[in-house]
Amino acid sequence: MIDDAPHWSDEIDIVPVHHEVEVEDVDCVSLAEGASGADPEDEKYLSLMKVLAELRAGRNVVLMLSDGVTSHCVVAARYVTDGRRLLVEVMDPAWQWSSFLRAGRNVACVAADETGREGFLLVCHQELARIYRAAVLVSPTDERAGNARDRD
Repeated sequence: MIDDAPHWSDEIDIVPVHHEVEVEDVDCVSLAEGASGADPEDEKYLSLMKVLAELRAGRNVVLMLSDGVTSHCVVAARYVTDGRRLLVEVMDPAWQWSSFLRAGRNVACVAADETGREGFLLVCHQELARIYRAAVLVSPTDERAGNARDRD
């Protein structure tokens, strides 16, 4: 008799969740839609400007990124200005070893800079626009969820 039930390796450890947050406590709003009637080439830029407005308001935004070959998700925490450039600070779980945003890790020639804070990278908004596909605003109503910009 064939048993097709999943068999888990003894090397897999089940780790409990540290902070449980009910799904109903998280309000997600899509920011992917551009302005109605906008030129399709401008929709991505307009959507990215909406993301910056949400960051200015102190909200976290999950960014879906792709260079057409590889896809990646990061949490945008805030942005800073550097002359005429806007630098978006993102929290990337893969920042240390193989972040999609590092030079040579994507075919869009995006090269994020170190922030000096563990887990965070800075990417210029022009470079971000080349790989930006969509965003989801996450506004936790549960204080335990916290905010990415407050984490060290």
